Parts: sequence; C-alpha cells; structure tokens
Amino acid sequence: MRHAPGIVISAALAALTLALPAAAQTATFEANVQGSFGIRNSITCPPNLDCGRARIDGFGAATRALAITGFTPGVPAGCDSVTALEHMVLDSDGSTLDLALDAALCNPGSSRDSSDSPRSQGDPFKAKGTFAVVGGTGVFAGATGSGTLTSVGAGDAIVIHYSGTLAIP
Repeated sequence: MRHAPGIVISAALAALTLALPAAAQTATFEANVQGSFGIRNSITCPPNLDCGRARIDGFGAATRALAITGFTPGVPAGCDSVTALEHMVLDSDGSTLDLALDAALCNPGSSRDSSDSPRSQGDPFKAKGTFAVVGGTGVFAGATGSGTLTSVGAGDAIVIHYSGTLAIP
C-alpha cells in the first residue's frame, strides 16, 4: 500500500475543490434597447416610464422599462444630469436585470429652447453616461457589473446602447 498516501491526498484535494464556492463568470455585457414614452408603444407602459424592447447579447430578447429618478438642469453646462433605473425582463424565463444609470443628456443646437407644439413629444437629445448592475433574479441573481451607455432620442423614441462587464456567480 505504498500508494495510499497519494490516494488520500488526491481525495482530500478533490473534496476541497468541491467545497469551494464557484468563482463568478465575468463576461462582456452588451445590450441595445428601444423605447417609447407610450405614444408608439405596443407594450402597456405605466405613466412616466419609458417602455420598450431590449436585446441582451448572450441572453436574448426582453421587455424593459426605464424610470427617471433624478434630474438636474444645466449640469454639466448646456446639458442636464439624469439618473434612472432600467428594469429588463427576459422573454425566455422571466429573469430580471436592474441597472442604475447616471448620464449627461444634451440637446443639439438650440432645440432645447424651441417651443413645443401640442403634437410634439420631446426635443432631440444625445446622452452619455455610466451604468451599474443593482439587482437581478433568475440567471442574473447575484450579478454585478458596470459600464458605459450612449443614447439618442427624439419625439417619442429612445435608443440606448449599454457596453461593459457582467459577473454572474
């Protein structure tokens, strides 16, 4: 039984490996969303939310809703500071992903100061900022991550692109 100590050590290492928690899988996160404040929206959207569709790379299609949580006009100069929460629900299994957003929203030219007609749904804008994962369920339970966002909008439409990292335990 010369090999017994080697077998015991191998078995102990195997047991230790099984007992260690799995490391989080960190991957590139890319998502594209399209939304509407309700005029052209085929998804029922509560008042004061931007609702629409999302595609999260590696996870698929989702419904989404964005709620503005803060607005500071004129910061940075000529733009507005906006904070918001983005909530996405995967079509495939109902898993949710929540992102906290912080962005500078700027209106091109003097469109910000134009008078809106009764048919107008909003001035054109561009936004750049950051996001952080603040919650999730299902496949996103315990997820962490962050990155950047770019957005454009006009009238009743908004498009946002998220790019960063996502770690899932």
